[in-house]
Amino acid sequence: MPIKHFEYFSSIGKPVVLLCSRGKMGLQQSLERLVVRNCEFQGSIPTSFWTLPQIRDITLNFNNFSGILPSSISNLSQITHLDLSSNNFSGSLPSSISNLTKITSLDLSSNNFHGILPSSISNLTQITSLDLSSNNFHGIHPSSISNLTQIRWLDLASNNFSGVLPSSISNLRNLSYLFLANNYFTGPFFSWDAILPQLEYLDVSNNSLTGPLPSQVIAPPNLIALNIGRNLINGTIPSWVFELPALEYLDLSYNKLIGHTLKFQSSLLKFIDLSNNYLHGTVPNSTFEHRNLTHLILSSNSFSGTIPESNRFSENLNVLALKMNNFSGTIHDSFSRRNSLTTINLYGNGFEGPIPKSLIYCRNLEVLDLGRNNFFEEFPS
Repeated sequence: MPIKHFEYFSSIGKPVVLLCSRGKMGLQQSLERLVVRNCEFQGSIPTSFWTLPQIRDITLNFNNFSGILPSSISNLSQITHLDLSSNNFSGSLPSSISNLTKITSLDLSSNNFHGILPSSISNLTQITSLDLSSNNFHGIHPSSISNLTQIRWLDLASNNFSGVLPSSISNLRNLSYLFLANNYFTGPFFSWDAILPQLEYLDVSNNSLTGPLPSQVIAPPNLIALNIGRNLINGTIPSWVFELPALEYLDLSYNKLIGHTLKFQSSLLKFIDLSNNYLHGTVPNSTFEHRNLTHLILSSNSFSGTIPESNRFSENLNVLALKMNNFSGTIHDSFSRRNSLTTINLYGNGFEGPIPKSLIYCRNLEVLDLGRNNFFEEFPS
C-alpha cells in the first residue's frame, strides 16, 4: 500500500518496505526528501520512482540497487541532491540528465556505470559537487565539464579515463577538490598559466603522466594536499612546491624526479613521500623537524649527508623511512620518551656508530630495520 501524508522519509541501516507489488513505488507524489541508506535493498527501481514531481533530495547509497538510469530521470526537475553511490547501477548516463538544472550535488560513485561523460552534463550549471569515482567511465566529452563554473568538488578517480588531462578543468575557478587518481591519463601535467586559485586538494596519482612539472605557475595559496605519486614525471621539483604555505600532504613518490630538495615553507606539513625517485644531495634538517609531521618517506633515492639529532624529530612522527640512500654519520642517542614512532627503516645506508640506547623509548615501534649499515654494539635491552 502507498505510504501517505509525509514529505520526508528516512531509514538508515534498517530494512523497510518501500517498493510495493506490481512494480509501483509506495510513495506519495508530494514527497520532497527520501533517505534510504544501508538497508540491503536490491534489484531495479521502478520507473515510477523517477517521476516524483516535488522530490528535492534522494539518498539511496550503500544498498544493492541495480539497473540503468532511465531517460525519465529528467522528470526530477526539482531535485538538488542525488546520491546513488555504492550500489550496482550500470549503463551509460542518459543525455536527459541535462534537465536536472537545479541539482547542486550528484554522487554516482562506486557503481558500474560506463561510457563517455555526455556533453549534457554541461547544463548542470548549479552543481557544486560531482562524484563519479570508482566506475568504468572511459571518456570525457570536451564540453562536458567546461560550464560547471560553480563546482567545488570533482571526483573522477578510479575509472578508465585516458588521454591528456582535460584542459577545460582550468575553467573551473571555484574548484577546491580535484581527484583524478587511478586512471590512464597520459601526457604532461596540467600546463595552466596559473593553477586553480581555490584549489585545496589535487590527486592525479597512479596515472601515466610524463614530462616535468611546470616551473612557472602561480601556486594556489590554499593547497593542502598534492599527490602526483606513481606517474612518470621527470625533471626537478619546482620551487613552488616547496613554497606552498598551507601544504599538509605531499606525495611525489614513484616518479623519475631528479635534483635536490629545498626547505619547505609550510609549518603544517604532516606527510611527505618522495620515495622511489632519483633525488640526491642533503636533506634540510628542517624537513625532519616539522612539528606536525607524522610520515617522512624518502626511501630509494640517492640522498646523502647526516640527519639531525633524534630529539629534534617531531613528537608526532610515526614513520621514518630512509632506506636505500647514501645517508651517513651516527644516529644520535636522543630519542624522546614522548616519541610516537611506529616504523624506523634505515636499511641500506652508510650509518655507523653504536645503536642508540634511547631506542627503548620507542614504545610504539612495530618495524625497525637497521640492516646494511655500519652499526656496532648490541641492540639495547
